[in-house]
This record gives sequence, C-alpha cells and structure tokens, in this order.
Amino acid sequence: MDALHLSIKDVNLAVSGQWVIIRIVEMPALKPDELRQALPFEAQRYLPFSAQDVVLDGAMLGPAEGGKMWVLIVAAKRDLLERRIAWIKQAGLEPAVVDVDALAAGNAFVACANGKALSGTHALINIGAQLTNLVIFKDEVPYLVRDIPWGGVKLLRNVAEQLGSDEAQIAAQLKPGGTLSQQVLDAMKVTTESLTVELQLSFDFFESRFGPPPAELMVSGGMSLCAGFMDALKGHVAQTVTLWAPEGEGLSSQFAVAYGLALRT
Repeated sequence: MDALHLSIKDVNLAVSGQWVIIRIVEMPALKPDELRQALPFEAQRYLPFSAQDVVLDGAMLGPAEGGKMWVLIVAAKRDLLERRIAWIKQAGLEPAVVDVDALAAGNAFVACANGKALSGTHALINIGAQLTNLVIFKDEVPYLVRDIPWGGVKLLRNVAEQLGSDEAQIAAQLKPGGTLSQQVLDAMKVTTESLTVELQLSFDFFESRFGPPPAELMVSGGMSLCAGFMDALKGHVAQTVTLWAPEGEGLSSQFAVAYGLALRT
C-alpha cells in the first residue's frame, strides 16, 4: 500500500469459509424494519453457534408460496470480522464495507450485464485457492449461495499424490499457458469430480425449490486460468462451461470478487 502512494484509505473487504453462514429461507411477509427485528430469531435456527457471536444481515429476495417470502440470511463470526478489521487498521486503513465473496462476485456478474435485465437461471462459480463460491441466479436474484471447500490447493495436492510427484513440478505445469502431460490432465479430471459432485447437488437442490437448473456454468477466479482446468471441468457437467470475467474493464477472471467490492461505493 505504501508503494502505491494511494490517498484513499477506505477499504471494502469480503469474507467466506466455514465461519460465514449463508441461508435462503422462507419467512412470513414482513416490512424491512420488521425483518431486521426478526432476523436474529430466525437465524438462530440455522447457526451452529450463538446469534450473539455473529454479525447478521439479510435481504428480501422475492415471494414464496402461501403468502411468504424468500429471505437471504448471512451471518459471520464476530471474531473473524474483528481479526480482518484489525489487519486493515494496522495497515493504516479504514474498513468501509464488509461483504461476502460469493455475493461480491455475483454483484459483479449482474453489473456487467450492461444494463440489460437478466432472465432465466444462471450459475457462477468463483474458484480460489481454498474455496469455490457458488451463486445461482433466478433472473437477477441470487436464490442459492454457498461456499464449497474445494480449490487450487486441494487440486494440486491430489494430483501430486496420484502421480507420486512433487507439488512444485505439478504447479509449474498448471500455470496459465502451461503444457500438461496426459497423466496430469487425467489426474485433474479425477480430482475435479469431487467439485462437480457438489455442484450437481446444489443444482438438484435449486431445481427442487426454485425451478429449472442452470443451463450454463460461468467460471471465474484464479483457478479458471490454470492450464487444463476448464477442460477437466467440462468433462463432468452437463452445463455449458464458460470462462467469465468483468466485461469491458480489461480485467482477468480472478478479479471477480474485487470488482464486486469496488461497486460498493
């Protein structure tokens, strides 16, 4: 930050992982202020820890059957947020907005529709080192949001184990533009299957509650740029698989979350 000589001190950040709980639930139709009051009581049904230990937020998504409504509830462990905020302040900066990785990437996707209203069902995955963020949209609304504990670290470790090879050697082949041996590509396909199983479970769940599953899977994140990864993914899913990056900004697909955070001004 010092080397960049930035005058701006406000920082938007995002969190994800096991200490961030995201649920879409049915609730009685409420006014915004009533929803705010009801959130702690409703959220406690889905939290593995006390509501007093989390920071809560929520948003109305749309109508459900029986005069109810779908509500997005997000809860993050308070100590997780406090640690992240402490790091920012230690760097001489100030936290402005705290978001969730998956929702930030989703906001980037909606914003890059260039003002056109999205219709139908869309799925976006953002794959990083440790986690895959999944968002399934119905029109422009995220009706399924989850983090899958699968990322580049797991891929690299499992491929190296299958081949009895050194992780550094495998990593060199996986760099963007790298040349993969057939053995590495085959091992990637085997390792990627566990991710696609989780994706299919999510698609099935979405279909059971909200309607037809997505026909296209858009992929962002650092892993999307690794040699052979997109081909390995395509071998396991019925959906069309497309690389996605913020349009018109000259950005790599690995900046999906950052772009979504930058929108929060």
